[in-house]
Amino acid sequence: MPVLSGYLGSAEQGEHILGIVRQVKAANPQAKYFCDPVMGHPEKGCIVAPGVAEFHVRHGLPASDIIAPNLVELEILCEHAVNNVEEAVLAARELIAQGPQIVLVKHLARAGYSRDRFEMLLVHRR
Repeated sequence: MPVLSGYLGSAEQGEHILGIVRQVKAANPQAKYFCDPVMGHPEKGCIVAPGVAEFHVRHGLPASDIIAPNLVELEILCEHAVNNVEEAVLAARELIAQGPQIVLVKHLARAGYSRDRFEMLLVHRR
């Protein structure tokens, strides 16, 4: 049984979700937590309430088995700029070192791919 989370209205909501993740994993150790850390938009920047981005960096990321940030969110999570695909792979590996087994990066247009295509990058634990 997977647990999937997306947009959070508050950091407190994220804490409740992690409580559910712990309960599900206690009942089924094979369960996975898939986190879509909705925080930013390529043209709008950070779009969430105060505290949500910090929650994802400090708590959501380490608790995730699979995390699916877009390029803006990847930069927020790894706390540095990502300018090309090679840097995106390295940043995804930084996230994997913090907990997730898989990082699925969405919307790679700013990393050198075409803006009229929806490019994704999947990086997994070796």
